[in-house]
This record gives sequence, structure tokens and C-alpha cells, in this order.
Amino acid sequence: MMASHPPLAVMRLIAIAGGACALAAWSATCTEYDSSLLTYSHFSDASAEDGSSPDAPTGDTALPDALPDALPDAPPEADAGQDADTGTSTPCDPTCNDPSLARAPCPPAMPDPPDQAQPLVFAMHSIRAGMSASAPNDWKTIGLDLDCLFTQSNGSPMQCKPLTSTTSVVADGDQGRDNSFGNNLGGLIRLMEQFNLITTDVEQQWNDSLAKGGTGLLFEIDKFGGGTDDPQVLVSVLLSRGVYDPTGTTQLTANWDGNDYWAIDRDSVTPPQNQPKYVDDAAYVTANRVVGHLPDGLPLKFVAGSGLLQVSLTNSVFILDLSQDHQHIVSGVISGVWYTSEAVSALDAYAAQSGICPDTPQYAAARGALSKASDIRVDLKPAPTLDCNGMSIGMAFTAEPARLGAVVDPPIPNPSLCGDAGADAN
Repeated sequence: MMASHPPLAVMRLIAIAGGACALAAWSATCTEYDSSLLTYSHFSDASAEDGSSPDAPTGDTALPDALPDALPDAPPEADAGQDADTGTSTPCDPTCNDPSLARAPCPPAMPDPPDQAQPLVFAMHSIRAGMSASAPNDWKTIGLDLDCLFTQSNGSPMQCKPLTSTTSVVADGDQGRDNSFGNNLGGLIRLMEQFNLITTDVEQQWNDSLAKGGTGLLFEIDKFGGGTDDPQVLVSVLLSRGVYDPTGTTQLTANWDGNDYWAIDRDSVTPPQNQPKYVDDAAYVTANRVVGHLPDGLPLKFVAGSGLLQVSLTNSVFILDLSQDHQHIVSGVISGVWYTSEAVSALDAYAAQSGICPDTPQYAAARGALSKASDIRVDLKPAPTLDCNGMSIGMAFTAEPARLGAVVDPPIPNPSLCGDAGADAN
């Protein structure tokens, strides 16, 4: 049985920007948010398009009445039959040589050492996403710089043309960290907490669930020489359904002694050998920092009590800071970009599963708020005359030693409650 999870109302979270009274009218209570159900499933690689877009919304603070019919640069159609990208490039960019920016280090210049016998396996133990009311500026310290720019609160310099005149929407965090997700969506959650629409700290409840051994991510580091540097290692990312007995039958509470068996979501592996789907075979280790990237279009999945919100990342980078003895991930980060058009579609799908349909009056404001969070081009190329078509995301975490458990079935998403109106939202 699944562990209980903290309350969160994603729709009301976004609608609060248009007024707390209208927000509260949607529902008297918050939905429940599964604390850390994050996983990846493969889509075809995203590619930049011609940059055409609708007119940008106007006004410093007003939300648009409705989202435009088309958003700039929609991603290509997904190809479910395509094999997962195993990674052939490094996230290090030697052309961006500004040491003041928070960027991934480059790989070490050394021969590949012999591999140690056993891979390292870690389970996510804590998470930060910039959503805690007790730390309203935490988002500024989460994520990485993705575009080699440090956008200030005045909106300059910008990689692309924002869809709003409110420059604080597109401002970077510390050291140029691109994290519109934490700045804007996290800000709405914090505002809900301040208005007591959420009565507990969302991030704290996420972490409480993780501490008990709830659903989260697993990281396996293989082909590692065991030293402080290694020019090529293999990193696999798996979704775990949490701590179970070795057969995957009974869910248990985590002991965090390295002997817990973490059940693997079947969507994370390829049958019949159950090999990990999502790997980077060109990751590397520099000064005990494991650096790599994830295949384009692999989404993080957030499961709420009444629906599923899928965040699809492109041009993502991860850094896993290992302890000196390599027994802990003392600090990890995943940073990437979400197509704004995909974000709106994901919001539509979640809303339909939650019974919030396209004809709900406040829903246009919710969609408009999300569209205004665009702060970056998905291809990361400088294009100051083209509309921003993506929303940057950063998430920080720690992880502890774990054992890979049995493969179990994934949770079944809830159907749309809006009939045909919401069935094709995603």
C-alpha cells in the first residue's frame, strides 16, 4: 500500500495569482501530493523550430484572460518506440568560461581507470524545490546556469524575449541559476501557505514521506574506478515505488542502513532482462562530482491524489556530489528546461483528472500564469528577438546507500473527469 502524502492543490496554486477568493471557490480542501514520485519515460529528442509565436501578454501584473491558441515552438511528437538516448555528449561547455556562473565542471583529462567490482546505488533521501514558505528565496540556490547568462531583476541580459513585462518572472537565481519553476510556481505555493490555503509546509511533508521510504529516484553509478576522478562512468536513473520486502510484495519503512530494498517501477526498465532504460554512458567524475545528462524529453512525474502532472525535461544536467568515502550523495541537482506548450498540456491533463475542466472560469487564469513563466529557449541558443518557449527547472536533493529491489507495476493514472473536453488535454 502506498504511503500517505502531503496536500497540494496545483490548480488553486496557480489561480491564486488571480485572487485568493476565486482560488478558494474551486474547492474547500487541497488534493494530496505524492511527495516524490519522480520518474522518466522516453520521448524523441526535442529540436528548435522557427521561433514564431503569438503576441506576448501585456501589463505588469495582470493575468491574461486566456492562453493563446498557439505557444511558441511546440515540441515534436513523441515516439514511444524509439530507444532511450544513452548520452554521447558532455554537459560541460568550454565556450562558457565565466567562473561566476553555477555550471557543471568539465571532465578530467586522464586515462579511464579500471572499474571497481560493484556499482554504487543510492536512494533519494531529501529534496528541495524552492516551495517552502519558511525559505522564500531558496529557489535562488537550486539548479544550474543553463544559458551562460546571469539575468538580473531588471530582465537583462535575456537569452530570449519573455512573454511578460514583469521582469521578476525571468530573473535568475544566485550565480545565474535558471529556475523559473522554483521562482514562479514555487512562489505560488508559498503564497498559498501564507494564506493558510495549505496548512503545512509542502516541502517538509515531501521530505517526511521520503524519510519513511516513500517513492523517489534511484541512482546507480557503474563502471567507476573509485577515485576522485574518472573520465567516463555509467549512470542509470530509476523510479522507485519505495522500500519493500525483497519480493516487492509488502511496503516497509526505511531503515537507511544501506540494506533497504527499493522496489523499481516497471516503467524504468526494459523487459525481459529488466535493464535500466534511462542511462548516460558518457557521465564522468571530477573531484568526487558525478556529472551527466538525461535524454531529452524524459519527464518527471508528480502524482497527486486525483491526478498526474508530468514535467518533461530537455537539455537536462545532473550533478551528484559524493562524500569522500563515496557512501553518500551529500548534494545533488537536476536542472533542465520544460517546453511551455508541454507544460500547459500537462496542466490540462492534470486538471481533467482532478475534475477541473476547460470550461471552468478560473482555469484560463491558471493557464495564463503558467505561460508567463517562460524564461528560456529550449535549445539554449541565444535568440533575444525570439519568444522564450521554455521554463527552466532546478531541483536539489540528497541520497543514501540502497539496494535495488524487485520490479513492480507502476501506479495507474486516473482517467479524465471531463469527458471529451479533457480527454485529449495531454
